[in-house]
Amino acid sequence: MQLNLLKDKETLSKKATHDITEIMSFKQNPLICVASGDSPSGIYKNIVNEVQKKNLNIDHWSFLGLDEWVGLNGADEGSCRWHLNRELFNPLNIKEASICFFDGASKNLAQECLNTECYIQKHNGIEIAILGLGMNGHIGMNEPQTPISTRSHVIDLDTITIEVGQKYFNK
Repeated sequence: MQLNLLKDKETLSKKATHDITEIMSFKQNPLICVASGDSPSGIYKNIVNEVQKKNLNIDHWSFLGLDEWVGLNGADEGSCRWHLNRELFNPLNIKEASICFFDGASKNLAQECLNTECYIQKHNGIEIAILGLGMNGHIGMNEPQTPISTRSHVIDLDTITIEVGQKYFNK
């Protein structure tokens, strides 16, 4: 593991974008797991810019949504998918066939978890996961004390995560 201490979010986003695109360039059909939220937004902006400038070709990338609020899906403003559509998928014209995203509004959340696991397996694993760190230390909505061996799952969110997450929704 390499630890980088960088001066600000912009520098961090540029470094992360460089590292991501370099790793992904060596892979034939890579799967990238993307999180919504404030942490990765600069990375997505940089990726969009690089693709639009024709410095980066992502036609062979597949995307997996990291998380979603139970009860919401991409049609709901404030949902994780809604944010990623705005910041990444729509600006890049990503085809729906290249995206797997948990439907938090599904009546069968266990099946959504299974669908996610099947997508990961179909792509021979996740090449890169872009994660955010929550105010209470959660990583990708995996609250503190979630076992590291946990796969796709539904979890009860901590009060802090729920309170901080309200910023993504219109009042």
